[in-house]
Formats: sequence, structure tokens, C-alpha cells
Amino acid sequence: MKQEEIDSRLWDYIDGLCTAEEARQTALLLETDPAWRLRYDELLLLHQQVQQITLAQPSLRFTQNIMDEIAVLPTPVRANTRIYTWIIKGIAATMVLALLVITAYGFLRLDWLSTAVNNNYSLKTSGLHRTGTHLIILANIIFLLLFIERLIRLRSKSFQKQ
Repeated sequence: MKQEEIDSRLWDYIDGLCTAEEARQTALLLETDPAWRLRYDELLLLHQQVQQITLAQPSLRFTQNIMDEIAVLPTPVRANTRIYTWIIKGIAATMVLALLVITAYGFLRLDWLSTAVNNNYSLKTSGLHRTGTHLIILANIIFLLLFIERLIRLRSKSFQKQ
């Protein structure tokens, strides 16, 4: 048997967690095998020492003492998180480019040679569907408005700091 298996069986025997048959077999091994007996004596001594240890309990004012010590300390200054402007500019450039591409696509898809008297310019129906195009344009307009709102908010904060 491996040492881990021996220790496991001995701990079960010491703690009383084994069945009656396992307890009888372990007792027989303890009587006949000196290695098992030596390991059993070591584990039993360890078990008794652990049983005698009393857990330290904090004082009744422990929490209050800690809170009093923390109250004396200065409040930490908020960490200055660095915002990489190239990331924001890259996202803005991507959105502007997407708006320009979609607008150019819309103008390219217009039928400019229409001879209708009422000048109804109609989009050609091949390619993207009208609903999909409208949704993309709507999403880009929303992103543009959010970007403009963010710029206005950042500028107002910079003026407040001055």
C-alpha cells in the first residue's frame, strides 16, 4: 500500500469514520505490522495535540479597534487612470469612416438619371435591403450623436477644471 492510502485508513480509524470490518482489519494490521503501528502512534499524537489547541478569539472590541485605526489614516487619492487618446481617436475615426462609407454607398446607389417629373430619387433595390440600410444609417447616426455628446461633456469638464 502507498503511504497516502495508509494515512487515509489510519485517519479514518482514529476519527471513527470507518466501518466495523475496516476497523477490524486496521486493528489487525496495527498488531502485526510495526510500520503501521509507528505511523499510527505518530498520527494519534498529532491528533491529540490538535485536540488540545484552543483557538484564539479576538477581543470584543476587535472590529471597533480596527475601524478606529482606519479612520485615522488619510483617505487615498483616486488613482489617475490614463486614457489613451489614440484609442478614442481611432474609435472616432472608425465611426466617421463608417458614416462616410455608408453615405457614399447611398449616393452611389441613387438613380441619378431618373426622368420622372416629380424627381423622386429611388434607391436601387439590388445589394442591401432598404430596411437593413436604414438600420445601419440609424445606428451610425446614434453613434455620431453619442460621440458628439461625449466630446461636449469632455470639453465642459476641461473648462470646469480651469
